[in-house]
Amino acid sequence: SHAVLTGHQTRRDLPLDGPLAAAGSDLRLRGVDPDCIDAGDLFDAARAAVSRLGAGAARDHDRYVTDCEHLALLLSAVAVDSLHWELLARCIDRGQDRAVDRDRLLQELTRDGRWRPHADVCAGGSWYSTLEKLRVVAHVCAEATSGEQEVLAEAAWRGLTVLLALLSWWNHRFATAGDLVDELWTRDPGSTLAPLLSRLTDEPIAPAWWPHD
Repeated sequence: SHAVLTGHQTRRDLPLDGPLAAAGSDLRLRGVDPDCIDAGDLFDAARAAVSRLGAGAARDHDRYVTDCEHLALLLSAVAVDSLHWELLARCIDRGQDRAVDRDRLLQELTRDGRWRPHADVCAGGSWYSTLEKLRVVAHVCAEATSGEQEVLAEAAWRGLTVLLALLSWWNHRFATAGDLVDELWTRDPGSTLAPLLSRLTDEPIAPAWWPHD
């Protein structure tokens, strides 16, 4: 599990099977150019890699290396602020017949009740679960590396934590979102997003849609 690999007990980190958790220590993250990256394509590839690694099948070296590359690219991307916000937008767009305004994303969710989360981005959904696992992999990567690698892995962990907090908030899971914000603030006291996220979850400022509408 993640706790065994890193020696830490983190309340919300999920235990992962050996191959997926261990992959975190084999990743090689690198800076990416946001203009050359499609967050949706990277997430598609990373979801498939997480599924294969999590299945615990006998390791094929070439397949394993390729899957690690997919995970490293996704984590490298979500280390960039604009790209983890774009991935959040893709989650919001899931199952919709329109695209959310990238420049007014939170405003849209608080004023337009037609934006409702697809089952895949609700807790337990396939996209949400993959993001949870990727967050653990990012933490393992940060613990196993140093220098620029560690900085990028930490940034990826923060980006995924923000993303999961906002998805939880959108799902009216304010306590879960608040726990994630607390983790973010504890690990990154200088976070510029934590105060905004805290306001969303503590007041709370609710999304426009309601589960029983």
